[in-house]
Amino acid sequence: IYYGDEIGMVGNSSLPSKEGGYQRTQSRTPMRRDNNHGAGFSSASPEQYYLPVDTEPAWATVSAQESEENSLLTFVRDLIHYRRTNPVLGASARLQPLHAHADSPLFVYEIRASAGRVVVALNPADREVTGTSAEPVCGFDELSTVRCQGNVQIDESQITAGPVSFAILESR
Repeated sequence: IYYGDEIGMVGNSSLPSKEGGYQRTQSRTPMRRDNNHGAGFSSASPEQYYLPVDTEPAWATVSAQESEENSLLTFVRDLIHYRRTNPVLGASARLQPLHAHADSPLFVYEIRASAGRVVVALNPADREVTGTSAEPVCGFDELSTVRCQGNVQIDESQITAGPVSFAILESR
């Protein structure tokens, strides 16, 4: 996760690079905390800012997303919490790709540890994708959906994922 990703910030490519920016200055503008002066980031006058605050009114702010149950910020926080509290996702877990091919955007993998297992299916493409797992996603009935976006279906070895979708499944 890069700075600003958690609220959906995008870079402003029209900004010139500054020292220390390493051509990523556009990704370092102040995060919009709110819609007040200085985006809640600074009370200084705009000409004193090191980098300008993006004034596009449509951009998301932290304060707007904090209270929204289905916001990107809430989603990112939930995923971080899931990662931190799930013993299967520890450093000693074994990751095994189940579907990963150069000609397919679909990526399905399994994480196994003594504490259990997690299966993740990702489709970043803007179209539905179907693929076959290297091995059956055995015991699928023993898995429950933790988080899902879009339509993802797994039937033993066949995985179908709708456009821009993912599913996280774990052992019960």
